[in-house]
Amino acid sequence: MALAMRIPVQTACPSCGSRESRRIVYGMPTEKAFEAAQRGELALGGCVTYPGKPSRECCQCGHHFSRLRPARRFANSD
Repeated sequence: MALAMRIPVQTACPSCGSRESRRIVYGMPTEKAFEAAQRGELALGGCVTYPGKPSRECCQCGHHFSRLRPARRFANSD
């Protein structure tokens, strides 16, 4: 059996190179989430979630991207 891991990394926006980004929140937002989005503290990604969805929004250009490296497969030692 193989295990897959996604490893968080600090990365710049692939579109403009900025290192300033905010988290994208998916699902039905609460009133607090709407308020935080209006203040620019997070981005609303919509109610539908899917594998490989972006996790960050660039504060400079608005590009959506992920801070996760692609999954790596590790062989189980069993």
